[in-house]
Amino acid sequence: MAVPHGFEIRIGYMAPKLPYPVRLHLPGIKAAQTMPSEPRLCGPELDVVIPPGDERHTLLGAFMDAWGRLEATLNMALAELLESDTRTARITASSLGIKQIIDLLNALAANKLEESSTRSLVNLNERLSRLNSKRNALVHGRWELEANVVVRRGHAVLQTQFLRQIIPTDPKIADLIANPRNQKERVKYCFTLKRIAGTTRDVEALSTAIDQFIHAGMRFSLDWIKQRPKFLSESARSRALWSTYQIVPIRATHATYSFLPLASQG
Repeated sequence: MAVPHGFEIRIGYMAPKLPYPVRLHLPGIKAAQTMPSEPRLCGPELDVVIPPGDERHTLLGAFMDAWGRLEATLNMALAELLESDTRTARITASSLGIKQIIDLLNALAANKLEESSTRSLVNLNERLSRLNSKRNALVHGRWELEANVVVRRGHAVLQTQFLRQIIPTDPKIADLIANPRNQKERVKYCFTLKRIAGTTRDVEALSTAIDQFIHAGMRFSLDWIKQRPKFLSESARSRALWSTYQIVPIRATHATYSFLPLASQG
């Protein structure tokens, strides 16, 4: 298989000393250039081969689908707290990022919900914030084939894996994540296929938890329940007043009132 456009292969030597000189053979950049049907993965001659199949794309697509369903659940939570319909919540959320949606949900909860319900929602939003960081790396990242040469039983062995990776802007961190031993730095920027699948399960679990909170855990506080008619009546009065102004005919031919700047009044 030829190297796709925009695809990267990263070679790493993960042993302090190799038992013998090793040559790595990279896949060709043209479709006509093919690699051996049985690549050499051990010894002085090693073949870097791009694994066939679409497993990585399927896993990434499954994550995107799960994230879309999570966003739909967030719209439901927002509609409940706004005491509005889901269409209005969706329009509201469409102009906001996840961080702004989290802030809005937390603020609405603090003003409308019981303390226990507010704590529950804040905890759910903390999970959402952590997953959003992973989501950004998966969506904005790119595929990279990592090929590392290690030593096993006295022989050089080639290990390869796909990574979904986002390149950090800090060049020092970018250098660190090139080494698989630096897991503390890599965990934020590099996702193996196994981690992508695990992140998808986490997104699905959070979506279920938020849905359960909406239907069983969300409790409006007594203070808000008492205040709600006041706010609704004020809104109704404002709409009625505005509709009155809209239908008042204006027949004046000259100014009958003059308005002074606020600073000049009094």
